[in-house]
Amino acid sequence: MGVGAFYCGLIYNDMFSLPWNIFGECFETKLDEIHTSHIPGCVYPIGFDPMWYRATNELAFFNSFKMKFAVIFGVL
Repeated sequence: MGVGAFYCGLIYNDMFSLPWNIFGECFETKLDEIHTSHIPGCVYPIGFDPMWYRATNELAFFNSFKMKFAVIFGVL
Protein backbone atom coordinates (compact mmCIF):
# COMPACT_ATOMS: atom_id res chain seq x y z
CA MET A 1 0.00 0.00 0.00
CA GLY A 2 2.89 2.34 0.69
CA VAL A 3 4.32 1.84 -2.79
CA GLY A 4 0.87 2.46 -4.30
CA ALA A 5 0.44 5.63 -2.25
CA PHE A 6 3.88 6.88 -3.27
CA TYR A 7 3.16 6.15 -6.94
CA CYS A 8 -0.22 7.90 -6.88
CA GLY A 9 1.32 10.89 -5.13
CA LEU A 10 3.94 11.06 -7.84
CA ILE A 11 1.37 10.80 -10.62
CA TYR A 12 -0.97 13.41 -9.06
CA ASN A 13 2.06 15.57 -8.15
CA ASP A 14 1.00 16.11 -4.55
CA MET A 15 1.86 15.12 -0.98
CA PHE A 16 -0.57 15.38 1.94
CA SER A 17 -3.12 16.76 -0.57
CA LEU A 18 -0.91 19.75 -1.32
CA PRO A 19 0.38 20.20 -4.88
CA TRP A 20 4.13 20.32 -5.46
CA ASN A 21 5.60 22.83 -7.85
CA ILE A 22 8.90 21.05 -8.50
CA PHE A 23 9.40 21.69 -12.21
CA GLY A 24 7.65 25.06 -12.52
CA GLU A 25 4.61 25.57 -14.74
CA CYS A 26 4.05 25.26 -18.48
CA PHE A 27 1.52 28.08 -18.45
CA GLU A 28 2.03 31.77 -17.93
CA THR A 29 -0.61 33.96 -16.34
CA LYS A 30 -1.42 37.28 -17.95
CA LEU A 31 -1.61 40.50 -15.96
CA ASP A 32 -5.36 40.26 -15.40
CA GLU A 33 -4.90 36.88 -13.58
CA ILE A 34 -7.76 35.38 -15.60
CA HIS A 35 -6.24 34.36 -18.90
CA THR A 36 -3.36 31.92 -19.19
CA SER A 37 -1.40 30.75 -22.19
CA HIS A 38 0.69 27.65 -22.77
CA ILE A 39 4.43 28.15 -23.14
CA PRO A 40 5.36 26.71 -26.57
CA GLY A 41 7.47 23.55 -26.39
CA CYS A 42 7.01 23.10 -22.64
CA VAL A 43 6.07 19.59 -21.50
CA TYR A 44 5.62 18.81 -17.81
CA PRO A 45 7.97 15.85 -17.10
CA ILE A 46 5.95 13.92 -14.49
CA GLY A 47 2.65 14.38 -12.71
CA PHE A 48 0.21 17.20 -13.31
CA ASP A 49 1.11 20.75 -14.08
CA PRO A 50 0.34 22.78 -10.91
CA MET A 51 -1.75 25.17 -13.02
CA TRP A 52 -4.52 22.50 -13.05
CA TYR A 53 -5.11 23.17 -9.35
CA ARG A 54 -6.20 26.73 -10.23
CA ALA A 55 -8.40 25.80 -13.21
CA THR A 56 -12.17 26.22 -13.12
CA ASN A 57 -12.68 22.61 -14.22
CA GLU A 58 -10.19 21.18 -11.68
CA LEU A 59 -12.65 18.90 -9.91
CA ALA A 60 -14.11 17.48 -13.12
CA PHE A 61 -10.66 16.89 -14.60
CA PHE A 62 -9.17 15.18 -11.54
CA ASN A 63 -12.25 13.05 -10.85
CA SER A 64 -12.31 11.86 -14.45
CA PHE A 65 -8.60 11.04 -14.40
CA LYS A 66 -8.82 9.22 -11.06
CA MET A 67 -11.75 7.07 -12.23
CA LYS A 68 -9.96 6.11 -15.45
CA PHE A 69 -6.74 5.44 -13.56
CA ALA A 70 -8.58 3.29 -10.99
CA VAL A 71 -10.11 1.14 -13.74
CA ILE A 72 -6.75 0.67 -15.49
CA PHE A 73 -4.96 -0.05 -12.21
CA GLY A 74 -7.71 -2.48 -11.17
CA VAL A 75 -7.51 -4.40 -14.43
CA LEU A 76 -3.74 -4.66 -14.18
